[in-house]
Amino acid sequence: MVKPQRNMRSLAWLLLLSFFFGYVIYMVSYVGNDWYVVPVEPFPYPPDNQSTPIRMGLFWMCVQSHCLYDLKVDYIIVRYLPYKEIQYASQNYRAVCMSIISVGMVLLCLALGAYFLFLSGFNFSHLMGFVTGGLQLVSSIVTMIGVIIYGVKFRGPTINNPFGWSLWLMVAAILWLAANGILVILLTIVICARKRRKEGEDFNTPLQASF
Repeated sequence: MVKPQRNMRSLAWLLLLSFFFGYVIYMVSYVGNDWYVVPVEPFPYPPDNQSTPIRMGLFWMCVQSHCLYDLKVDYIIVRYLPYKEIQYASQNYRAVCMSIISVGMVLLCLALGAYFLFLSGFNFSHLMGFVTGGLQLVSSIVTMIGVIIYGVKFRGPTINNPFGWSLWLMVAAILWLAANGILVILLTIVICARKRRKEGEDFNTPLQASF
């Protein structure tokens, strides 16, 4: 039983590394400035006038590659946005999406702490394994709700998709962490089943010896 237990522990550490990978992707997207990417329509004159690209994240807006505009100051930011739909979404839904996604980020931090408790008590209790996997799943669901709201409200009137790499990276992080959470739960179920079977064998051994 020592070797299977060692294999289970190795797999648990591997899933922790997988969690770290998904967490890094999540945080890169969380602070990224390319959630919404749409250029301002160019003026008709002069003909060689170039459009000014606008890139907006959850916290900052970048104009001409300068990310100097704090999105908390809506009355300053809104005049740079090219469409009324996006102006309305920025003033009424950006903070909502940011709050929801921030809750998901906090849940991931709790999942990380639960993961270390799970590994430290690997031979005694596996409750934290279920907590770890559950927190990852709940975080993924909460974050996906925030991303969906952002996608619907910031779609705007443009024909082309206005969303940048930061949003799509968050979608990838959500799927990765959700899959990792499911694997952690399945691993915990297998560990619990083996532990109960071993306890049953140890309980039956003295009874068989008495006969």
